[in-house]
Amino acid sequence: MPAQGWLHMESLDFEALRESANLVAVVKVDRIEETGKTKYYKDHVKLREQVLHLMILSALKGEAECVSCRIYREPTGEELIADGIPEDQLRRFMLKLGVDEVLHFYPAQISEGDILLVYLKRDGEHYQPVTGDFTSRSLLRVLPSDRANLYKQSER
Repeated sequence: MPAQGWLHMESLDFEALRESANLVAVVKVDRIEETGKTKYYKDHVKLREQVLHLMILSALKGEAECVSCRIYREPTGEELIADGIPEDQLRRFMLKLGVDEVLHFYPAQISEGDILLVYLKRDGEHYQPVTGDFTSRSLLRVLPSDRANLYKQSER
């Protein structure tokens, strides 16, 4: 029987996350909407706002069938070019972003169909990550055990 698990790079206080959350659940990303809103991080980096529509697969705290959650994500290379980063400097700029100590707390990408373990609190009609903008600490990707094992082996 296959198992599921999640990977995380930094140590997290899961008990504090759980206590702060109205909803702790394993969810499937049903749909993603780009809102068109952006937020600047440093000089030229625009974080893009998305609304994730999440279908609850297993609620660990709280009750819901589906919820929506607003988050910001890192820009893609194409978006950085559109934001004014010269194409010949894009690789160097993305490498610089790759080692940014704060930026890695924003998810680089979440796709429709992804399975996540989420820690969310209610904010009006939407939910938001317990950790605010540092969403990678509240939205953890759940991987089938065979993919998680491949990931761990590739780090060696």
